[in-house]
Amino acid sequence: VGVRGCIYIEAFKQTHVKAALTGVNALGMGKWQQPMVPINEMADVLKVVSEPMAIKTHSWVRIKRGVYRDDLAQIDYVEHNQNKVVCKMLPRIDYKKVKSMYKDREPVQSRFRRSAKGRPAQKPV
Repeated sequence: VGVRGCIYIEAFKQTHVKAALTGVNALGMGKWQQPMVPINEMADVLKVVSEPMAIKTHSWVRIKRGVYRDDLAQIDYVEHNQNKVVCKMLPRIDYKKVKSMYKDREPVQSRFRRSAKGRPAQKPV
């Protein structure tokens, strides 16, 4: 669980704690009030709480921020030392946006396309 918002100084005497707090302006109130930590809370103070990384290669994740928010990605490579992950993205295609782009466009007439009339009549010889 851990205890947050407190600074713990380990010392043999309270005078040593006061000497450690001199010169630190943010802890000026601590010069006069130094409550002792009860023995039953000592173990909780020293316990390090860490969550193991559950990210594995070839697993699927969902992007939380940026342009690709709420899109799926597959983890390609995990570098635990630098907290770095390389993903293969599967961006979603917004079909409404694509349809509206082509809806406003006029059909393109190719210069090689035959006209609706067909071929002209052959000249007599």
